[in-house]
Amino acid sequence: MDAYTQLLESYGDRLLNPAHGSAGDAFDPWTEALAALAESFVEKRVGELKRALPLTIRAAPSVLVRYRRFLMARPSSDDPGVYTPGLAEGLRAWSTLRAELAADAREAEYAPWILDYELTLGASRADGAPRHLHAPVPLHELVEVLVGGLRPTEPEPGPGWEYRFADRVRWRRR
Repeated sequence: MDAYTQLLESYGDRLLNPAHGSAGDAFDPWTEALAALAESFVEKRVGELKRALPLTIRAAPSVLVRYRRFLMARPSSDDPGVYTPGLAEGLRAWSTLRAELAADAREAEYAPWILDYELTLGASRADGAPRHLHAPVPLHELVEVLVGGLRPTEPEPGPGWEYRFADRVRWRRR
């Protein structure tokens, strides 16, 4: 385990489990400096995720809080490979973020599908591998509204749509 991962695990453990330190304990200067460094690493990762998932964040701003919690519990030290760091982190947290969005009735019902769309599109563009996605709602219409800076209304679920991500995005009704 590298020093970065150890630092984030220690910082995340302290934030997520306050019982590991007394609430009244004052940090010494060294601990404060390490906490500031760990926080800067977290903010850097959050910023990278923001760049990778702008439409998802517009549809469900809570993704940033959810990702921050995910990162504190599971620091990353992996090389992103062909993916940007934000996309690599999104892919790493995909199943957790999707499950949390889908389970939260306060979120737009389409939010998990926008997450799927952005991550699938980003991965296909980065590595050139064609990918498919099936959705019960017309994602291409939702994406168009989100790109325009608005939040779409909840679409009516229909027979579904099939999306193919390769050199461009293609879709058809199923």
